[in-house]
Amino acid sequence: NVTDGSLSDWGSTAAAWGDHGNMTATDALGMAPNATIYDIRISDPVPGSANPTVSNALAGFQWAINHHAADGTPQVLSNSWGIFQQNWDPSYATDPTHPFTRKVVEAIGHGILVLFAAGNCGGTCPDGRCGPDSGGGHDIWGANGHPQVMTVGAVNLSEQLVGYSSVGPAALDPNKPDFCSITHFAGYFPTIEPGHPSDGGTSAATPIAAGVVALLKQRRQTLTQDQAKSALKSTAKDIGPAGFDHFTGAGIIRAKAAWDSLSDASASGEPLGLGVKISRTSSADSAKSATQQLMEGVVEVLKRGKDTPGGVQFFPNGIELINLGVKVGDVDVEVKVAGPKAS
Repeated sequence: NVTDGSLSDWGSTAAAWGDHGNMTATDALGMAPNATIYDIRISDPVPGSANPTVSNALAGFQWAINHHAADGTPQVLSNSWGIFQQNWDPSYATDPTHPFTRKVVEAIGHGILVLFAAGNCGGTCPDGRCGPDSGGGHDIWGANGHPQVMTVGAVNLSEQLVGYSSVGPAALDPNKPDFCSITHFAGYFPTIEPGHPSDGGTSAATPIAAGVVALLKQRRQTLTQDQAKSALKSTAKDIGPAGFDHFTGAGIIRAKAAWDSLSDASASGEPLGLGVKISRTSSADSAKSATQQLMEGVVEVLKRGKDTPGGVQFFPNGIELINLGVKVGDVDVEVKVAGPKAS
């Protein structure tokens, strides 16, 4: 499923981070098996760079923005990485105007859906690389906690928050994480037995969530970042204090419930486009009559949906075009109703 990448030797190695990229790609495909994977590798050294990971990520996001402008992909960017300590990159950690963070916001502005791992520096059982930075207010740095991104915490298969999952408030937003996804399962790494490798960390939870987002994007091609985040948060299973909390956010995402919440396009607030063409009109009265019948016809078309005889065409971008011809005397009326593709 890996078809392209940001570097000329894309798809050639995952060794630098212990097959971390292979794990995250496998996890995303587990949820969205028909997805196309792009290899945006950020582990390579950058001569003269104090933080090559962030520098590489900035270049990778720019590649993604350019590629999206050219053909509409990638549609989702899943980020299972971050800085463990503020002093690793102090300006990036707390500055919302840092060049990389601004590039993330730019990608969202271009219509790309962006998720970040909360991190593995939760106060109960932090990763050893966290050093003195663990627990709320000291464990979600930089773009991982930007208000516009989807920040993903982690729960185990028993729906319990894992002790290392970073908690809010984040450096850039007090209301983090947004929600949780599952971790510690057999995926790319084949076991969940103690002492043996499994797909773990918020690094595994994030591509699971990203795969769900890809499915939601398939469901509604016009899906925006805010809509995706809202669908997942509003349908999440709350396992903490009622409502939002700094440990699990809105709770554990529920893919089917989020999908169902997008099933009624008319209830989503997305507008339908209506085009009307009236030709060979001999009088104002006949035009008025045609318009009245036209509106009745529109209502009927929307009721019938796919069953409208000869009336529905589907296009790759998910837009539905319903054509209805109405003839009143010497008046020909054509109506086109365009909106999100029906299920």
